[in-house]
Amino acid sequence: MGDTLVAARLVQFAAAMVLLGAPCFVLALVAACPGAAQVQRDFALWLRRWLVVSGFVALASSLLWLDLEAGIMGDGWGQMLDPGTISAVLFETRFGLAWCLHLGLEVALLLLLGVAGRATGVIALLAALHAASLAWAGHAMMAPGVSHILVMAVHLLAGGLWLGSLPALHHLAILARGHGTAEARAALRRMLPLYSRAGYGAVALVVLTGVINSLFLVGGPGPLLTSTYGHVLLVKIVLVLIMVAIAVDNRFIIQPRILATDEVRAVPISTLAKSIAWEQAVAFLVLAAVSLLGTLPPAM
Repeated sequence: MGDTLVAARLVQFAAAMVLLGAPCFVLALVAACPGAAQVQRDFALWLRRWLVVSGFVALASSLLWLDLEAGIMGDGWGQMLDPGTISAVLFETRFGLAWCLHLGLEVALLLLLGVAGRATGVIALLAALHAASLAWAGHAMMAPGVSHILVMAVHLLAGGLWLGSLPALHHLAILARGHGTAEARAALRRMLPLYSRAGYGAVALVVLTGVINSLFLVGGPGPLLTSTYGHVLLVKIVLVLIMVAIAVDNRFIIQPRILATDEVRAVPISTLAKSIAWEQAVAFLVLAAVSLLGTLPPAM
């Protein structure tokens, strides 16, 4: 059951990141490139497909997560679908009350996508609340008060803006590479500096809030090196550093080559697309580590 819970958490985190990061990227694209009508139309279709899929995946994984929590609190697999146990989890625990909000936001997102798929700003706002509500599904609930939950919520929001926007950036690079239109290449040239500047803030918040969370859950180098939680956290830290290294290479090596001339060449853009693909793969491993950490007892 533990492995299944880790998988459900991983799918949930990945879907929540995309639900937040993708519409925020598209909002920035529309604001920065008002004349790129074809690119905007392409992204509108792309975004709708990704959001609908991510919304249904998020809802399914949330329901599975709830059933698994019922099984853990009950007598095992047999309690996963027991109405009484599920009701007790939902209405008699802090996790359950937060999960009611979380599930409600997922249903609201899917309904909004069904009736007003172009309401990107409202979708982004609901997705931000949805990602932040995951703070109540982890170790942050152990701390008294709300300060640690707020720190975790900021950690999730910053992570969503960074990790969740990578598929959109990758899609733009694919549109611009090879035989891509001049409009797509111009949009990429416009978005890259903006994305880099926003990335500085998102990465800084991820690192800062991650350090605060680690101090609360680990405490010092001793538990970090001697506990299972600490070992998995070290893996997560290394993976985040790899993501930062890839982002730095994109910013200071590949991006200047793309912006160096008026006519963007295909080779640097293809290199950028491959680099972003690798960054997404490492991001998935980061979320896997986060999912596992949530099922382990803290090192403190």
